[in-house]
Amino acid sequence: MKQNSFKDQVAVVTGAGEGIGFEIARQLAGQGAAVLLNDMNGDLAVKAAQEIGAEGGTCLGVGGDVAEVQVVRDLVDRAVAEFGRLTIAVANAGLSLWDDFFDFKPEDFQRVLAVNLGGSFFLAQAAARQMRQQETAGRILFLSSVAGNQAIATSSVYAMTKKGLEMLARSLVSEVSSHDITVNAIAPGATITPPARWPPCLITKRSGRPSYPPAGRAIRVTWPRPPFFSYLRMPTRLPVKPSSLTEDGRPRVPNPNRSLSIKLSRANIRVCSKHRSSS
Repeated sequence: MKQNSFKDQVAVVTGAGEGIGFEIARQLAGQGAAVLLNDMNGDLAVKAAQEIGAEGGTCLGVGGDVAEVQVVRDLVDRAVAEFGRLTIAVANAGLSLWDDFFDFKPEDFQRVLAVNLGGSFFLAQAAARQMRQQETAGRILFLSSVAGNQAIATSSVYAMTKKGLEMLARSLVSEVSSHDITVNAIAPGATITPPARWPPCLITKRSGRPSYPPAGRAIRVTWPRPPFFSYLRMPTRLPVKPSSLTEDGRPRVPNPNRSLSIKLSRANIRVCSKHRSSS
């Protein structure tokens, strides 16, 4: 991908202090976009943004809990104030609380929903409002998970929120596509993160690392690769079909508006097949 592929684009990426979100923010900035990088840990957000800046990218780190609607709206306002507009929103922030179904606490249930669904929904809403006001094209991307398509013990709450994001992507197309805003979701698999975050039921005895079916193993964050950015690049020849890609590479979510639909190339479909990861 050329270094100026995202020149003049402005992105907000949530939950980007480390892991998948950080890599998305880093690669967007590396391709010319101005990025507002958010993380609940403000110090981590600033440190991550500084690291991207040291590589020559334009990146601003901002702390804030996306479970709070006003925080999400402020992220969009801050991006516009700093960089002049907003064209890309990546709702990557997510929370995994693994517990037995019989023991799951109501307060934990509400917390996971507030971050995973609420944070994503209201980021998309605030971003779409800004894009509509600007009368410019926009791109919205949700980070689902393979857990939303594959049953995993103790992950019922997390899984239902991730599957919900895929339905959200499907639903929004009929409301925002007329404003030249595309909405997509990707459903990556497991990624190597600090061991404290791994639920015991997913750690393999042989490797001591997490393993999600059907992947069979976790990988380091080496993606997103260039095909991933077809969801975010502008302009596109036609609006990109809202879809959710899982590890096996199969699109999960059809576009209800056929007049605005195109088929994804096999290269795009393979992005999660070859480079598995998790939000």
